Amino acid sequence: MQAGSAAHAGERRGGSSWLNVPNVISIVRLIVLVPVVIWLMSMPEHRIAATVMLAVFGATDWIDGFWARRFGQVTRVGEILDPVADRLGIAIICIAMAWFDILPMWMLFVIVLTDLFLGIVGAIRLDATSTSHVSWLGKVRTALIMTGLPLLLLSTATQLQDTPLHQVATFLLSAGVLLHLAAGVDYAVRLIRTPRN
Repeated sequence: MQAGSAAHAGERRGGSSWLNVPNVISIVRLIVLVPVVIWLMSMPEHRIAATVMLAVFGATDWIDGFWARRFGQVTRVGEILDPVADRLGIAIICIAMAWFDILPMWMLFVIVLTDLFLGIVGAIRLDATSTSHVSWLGKVRTALIMTGLPLLLLSTATQLQDTPLHQVATFLLSAGVLLHLAAGVDYAVRLIRTPRN
């Protein structure tokens, strides 16, 4: 979920054109899936459907990376577009979840401010992002957040409000958000320390 993520890792094996399947998936993830998730989320009776679409949103991050590696369509545009679509999409969804009183405000602030800080550092050290890789901390963070967010949304469904799902989701997401901060700081430090070409 960071620049140079696994979604576009590996050596370039072709695919010089930016308009390819992985990049189209990244664009669709941001401009189609995000609005659909928020629209469904706005209606309490459709929270289960919103959860399914949020899970699809998360799955496309793996799908576009698999496609890029499998068919040699890793491009520099994709290496930038994928994490931008991913982080911006999650930030927008988190803002909507906080608006609908689903996501605690402290989690929203940590996620958005961390991503904003990383965006600034990444823009300053854009040259270093091409050689950066996701750390194990970032991978664990991603797994926890992309598991916790759908579960937290699902816990607000009328049929599941009296189950322990909310507590489980809050625990997983809290861990993911704290790791997001730690991974963000680690990633920013690595970018800053990368020698300039």
